[in-house]
Amino acid sequence: MLAEKNFEQITINEISYIANVNRGTIYLHYTDKYDLLDKAIDDHLRNLQESCVFKKDSENEFDTKESLLSII
Repeated sequence: MLAEKNFEQITINEISYIANVNRGTIYLHYTDKYDLLDKAIDDHLRNLQESCVFKKDSENEFDTKESLLSII
């Protein structure tokens, strides 16, 4: 949706329609569209950070470059 219009123009009704959930379900989990955006950004950043962490164990060693490419 953000590729199609400005965030300020997006409504909860549009978000619920695209997500195929009831408007009330969104309000059950989020205060408003700004809260939804904040939590989506936090979740994305957390996933990005976890994918960039160098992990090593006795069987596998993950290359940092490979980890970064997997998020593209």
